[in-house]
Amino acid sequence: MAPELFLHAPADARSDLFALCVTLHEALYGQRPFRGKSYDDLKRAILAAEISPPPTNSPVPAHVRRAVLRGLAQDPAERWSSVKDLLDELDRDPERTRRRGAVATALTAALGLTALAAWQWRDARVAADLAACRAPEAEVAALYSPERRAAARTAILATALPYAARSTDVVDALDGFIRAWTDEHAATCRAAVVDRALAPDLRDLRERCGERQRAEVAATLDVILAADTAVVEHLDQIVAHIQYGVWRTSTRGGDLHRAGAA
Repeated sequence: MAPELFLHAPADARSDLFALCVTLHEALYGQRPFRGKSYDDLKRAILAAEISPPPTNSPVPAHVRRAVLRGLAQDPAERWSSVKDLLDELDRDPERTRRRGAVATALTAALGLTALAAWQWRDARVAADLAACRAPEAEVAALYSPERRAAARTAILATALPYAARSTDVVDALDGFIRAWTDEHAATCRAAVVDRALAPDLRDLRERCGERQRAEVAATLDVILAADTAVVEHLDQIVAHIQYGVWRTSTRGGDLHRAGAA
């Protein structure tokens, strides 16, 4: 019996809900919520709200006990307003919700880490591809090292021709060509690998043009390093040819297309 029945107060559906929670308590814990060997003892326990503690190590979840205790409240206004509300609360599992939240948080973190790893992998892959694309630039730099430039000047001056000193301008022309070639090659690699703004066929064309120019400069340098009087006599033509090559390489737009066609 609900407390209000003992006090001869008005009863309603919440009084029946109190009785339901008494039954539910006994089903869950194997014992009634209020103890008393006589009618008077039971009445006193109910009116004093002396609810028995749950058995030790009870498997009943805490949120279920809280729902049952609310249904056993002394004041009818503090109980569940309907059996449906009680059942909804019993069906709600805060632990499960927290577990789902934890799983969702872990999943979000895992997805974030996966995205980060994928981004880092992409950056590493792009860096590796860019380094591979720009490898010929190191070869060109080694081809025209300070030592080889000095050797070229020495070879020209060794001819002892009156205009030999002026003819060393070819060395500076080669140096300018190498810088322009390197800048253009680096820009091509970036456009192809990083920006992905260069079609594969156009990239192949530029690489073929660049390799042809590199081979041409290498052959020219070999000739200068073995310069004799006849070679120095034609250095003006070599300088003009190289300077034109510098212009072709450094001019944007159809630069390497023109060089390839040439």
